[in-house]
Amino acid sequence: MSQAAVSQHLRLLRDSGLVEVRTAGRHRVYRLRREGFADLRDWLAALDRFWTARMADLDAYLEKERQ
Repeated sequence: MSQAAVSQHLRLLRDSGLVEVRTAGRHRVYRLRREGFADLRDWLAALDRFWTARMADLDAYLEKERQ
């Protein structure tokens, strides 16, 4: 991965509020912002509940068709 690609990804993460950056001399130090991931965790939990329910529905349908 090129330096430009890494910089672009880090900029996107910073702009999204998922990381924060501080300057240390000539370097930039990035740190994850745990609170920035709250919305992502909620979305993933909702997605998990959705697919769990859909798979249960499919299982019930297939069981019914099998009988």
